[in-house]
Amino acid sequence: MSQVFRTMLCLAVLLASYPAAVIGQATCRGTVVDAKGKPLADVAVRLYDVKVGMEGFKAELAAENTSGPDGMFTISHAPVEPGQPGSMGMILAYQPGLAIDWANWGFDMGDTRVKLTLGKPASLNGMVVDEAGTAVPGAEVGAFLAAKPINGQDQPRVTYGLPSVDWLVAKTDSTGRFSFDNLPPDCTAELLAWAPNRAKVFTLPDRGQDGVGQFIPGADGIRITLPPEAVIEGTVVDKEQGQRLSGIGVFLRGERAAGYMESSPVISGADGRFRFSALRPGNYQIDLVPAAGGSAWVTEPVFVSLGEGEAKTGIVFELSKAGVIEVLVTDAVTSEPVEDVSVWMTEQDGHRFVFGVTNKLGVAKIVAPPGRYVGDSLRRGQERVGTFNQEIAVAAGGVARLTVSLGKPPMLKGIVLDPDNKPVVNADLRFCPGAERVVRSDLKGLFDLPIHIEPWRAGRRGRLLLLVRQVQRHLAAMVELDANAVTTEVHLAPAATVNGRIVEPNGRAIPQAQVVISLLLEGGEPISIEVVESNKDGRFEAAGLPHGRTYRVQVSTVPGFGAAQRDIKIGVGQDRLEASDLVLPPADTSVSGVVVDEQGQPLAEVTISSQGPGQPLRHATSDSQGRFRLDGVCKGRVQLLVEAVKPRPVRGSGVFEIGAGALRIVVRQDIANGVPQPPGATSGPVPETPD
Repeated sequence: MSQVFRTMLCLAVLLASYPAAVIGQATCRGTVVDAKGKPLADVAVRLYDVKVGMEGFKAELAAENTSGPDGMFTISHAPVEPGQPGSMGMILAYQPGLAIDWANWGFDMGDTRVKLTLGKPASLNGMVVDEAGTAVPGAEVGAFLAAKPINGQDQPRVTYGLPSVDWLVAKTDSTGRFSFDNLPPDCTAELLAWAPNRAKVFTLPDRGQDGVGQFIPGADGIRITLPPEAVIEGTVVDKEQGQRLSGIGVFLRGERAAGYMESSPVISGADGRFRFSALRPGNYQIDLVPAAGGSAWVTEPVFVSLGEGEAKTGIVFELSKAGVIEVLVTDAVTSEPVEDVSVWMTEQDGHRFVFGVTNKLGVAKIVAPPGRYVGDSLRRGQERVGTFNQEIAVAAGGVARLTVSLGKPPMLKGIVLDPDNKPVVNADLRFCPGAERVVRSDLKGLFDLPIHIEPWRAGRRGRLLLLVRQVQRHLAAMVELDANAVTTEVHLAPAATVNGRIVEPNGRAIPQAQVVISLLLEGGEPISIEVVESNKDGRFEAAGLPHGRTYRVQVSTVPGFGAAQRDIKIGVGQDRLEASDLVLPPADTSVSGVVVDEQGQPLAEVTISSQGPGQPLRHATSDSQGRFRLDGVCKGRVQLLVEAVKPRPVRGSGVFEIGAGALRIVVRQDIANGVPQPPGATSGPVPETPD
């Protein structure tokens, strides 16, 4: 889940400054059923309005209903202001004794229908302790869940908005133990824990590329350590005048992947003071909250390093008067203003990007520190639609203006033909690598594909690769084009189909496994082009693959199992390829130990991650005694990546044999030049890691 959650959560910081839009009423009609498909009556169904802000996602209860005798329910959402692209709702259904189920609903998609299945629940249990390993009663633990996509979605379903979703919050008892007894067995979780006078701890690893959470329902013995809270206090002042400034939004960005969740933004008081609490040890950056419509102030961020339970006071956060760059964007043909275009510029030294979005008058107001700026690009969403390189200077409190003409993006036009030279309808076309946009040929086989590819993404000395597939007709082609091409005629040929099975080591089929088919280009990263799911027999099929290419077949997100992948080459003229079974090893064991420095002193707050062939990505953080435990790994050899920030940055890795005893990992650091050295390890007696 770390990559899924990381992507979702980090979007909050980027999306918080986008303009609002208003859309009409939307209605969700759905059915609640049990595991056998039988309708369930009197089930509580809630609709949460998910708001995106600087501190992440917040879920506000918008409507509540119960299912009828036929399991049916209806929930409507009043006219909304999404506030940001991706504004969404979350529909949850729960009945005591059964597992919760949910669906994500993008309000801008209009009416929707969902089917929620409440099956047999699984539990997730653990303990919250302090830095000495003593139980913390009364702590609250919230669960972020991810599960496989439904209803044609291409992203996992994810829950948002703790702690307002009380169905997903548990409280520790007098022994510090917590339990969730309403989770679906096929979901995964990350946990957020908090308690008075304690640091808030989110289990989302600092790094990691797995697509699921590290905790699987059914697991027991989860251990979350809440150290004493660290605190940052300071004052916002006018750098030139020295006066204290009230009403200024200040936010804190941590070094961790979801660091902004360490604390919500705060507003400076009448005396200019601000305070952040419940912080973990680590490095933080204090910055200015982007204001709607732009801010009159700019600043350089202030960096603060916190120890466990440390209070840093007397921080001075200095602001300077901002300058404003007003960029008018007009259509190159009609000279009319162009709305909703992001205008990006960079400081002349290239150290800072600034941007603004054009309004109905075609003007983007960019708040920027005084200096000289150079135009970079014009974008719609993530797509580059134009470039400009005009230079402009902006003074403190001043306004600088320039005009940019936006022409039509360069287009590749053409026709897709089958082996009989007849037009091909609904063929998918995309550049590879490069633009993520996929277009389809029309009823005459014609297509217009925008060329939104950065020059450095073009392959083979400026030449572009065009991937064209018509999966239903088993046709495909990979065409190499000159980067300056504007028209082309694509001739599709019979494509190949890859079949295979996903199985356990005993040969038992693994159904509903997500199988990713990626195209391997020379010298480049794998490019995912198809995701298919194994059936009840563990079999999968991927069609419409061009001949003469190498592909990677990968499975890495099945709860309870490790990963497997295989690279296959489809020869020219080869219509069908039966791949050998992908065997997923069970992830049913654990590895534990202690991390120490060269002097044998335990290292706390060190992140230990499992990697390596066949191993799932799992993460743990060492406690105050340097102890750690990684659950849900596979037997055999595992690569452990060890990373730490304090007392000095350290990173290294080693390969170890699981089952050889508890590990003692020694992290070495070259103090003279700060270059981290690989960790060493021994197997032997170490302080036992409690369950």
